[in-house]
Amino acid sequence: MTRFAAAAIVWLAAVPAGHAVPAVSTAARVAPNFSLKDLNGKVRHLTNYRGKLVIVNFWATWCPPCLIEIPSMERTYEKFKDRGFVILGVEVGEGWSIVQPFAAQMKITYPILLDQNAAVSRKWGMVGLPTSYVIDPHGRLVDVLVGGRDWSAPKLQARLMQLLPRPAPSAPTVSHRHRAPAPG
Repeated sequence: MTRFAAAAIVWLAAVPAGHAVPAVSTAARVAPNFSLKDLNGKVRHLTNYRGKLVIVNFWATWCPPCLIEIPSMERTYEKFKDRGFVILGVEVGEGWSIVQPFAAQMKITYPILLDQNAAVSRKWGMVGLPTSYVIDPHGRLVDVLVGGRDWSAPKLQARLMQLLPRPAPSAPTVSHRHRAPAPG
């Protein structure tokens, strides 16, 4: 086990069961960009998701609270993905050969990205696993949620619905009434 993994376990052990600890103040700052490969080898850039509500969820296959929250994250993703919502599951410290079969077993359909050397999680100031960063459609960091949670809980679902991008107003329709030809 890496020093990072051991520290994360010790930190999480101090959090009472069922409680999530908020991390740092977000004060509407722009979320730092990153580029990571997904499980298909495609490089994904956070800035490519502007205009969507994004959850960046740092997690690991060995993290019990991460495993507990994944099914509710998947249900939430399925519920909102057609409304401008995406979850980017950033797996910290492990490689494709471990994460790929794990994601298939857990039936994860949202994008999984690999942060094998933990550079992105350090840049983001992650303090424990799981940690989820909520990024609004303008790319601003609006919430930091440390610890596992039930993503299908009514309060959390209501918060996500508040942050979902609003559909663009449709152009007014022009009525084409049939007019009688002018007498001629």
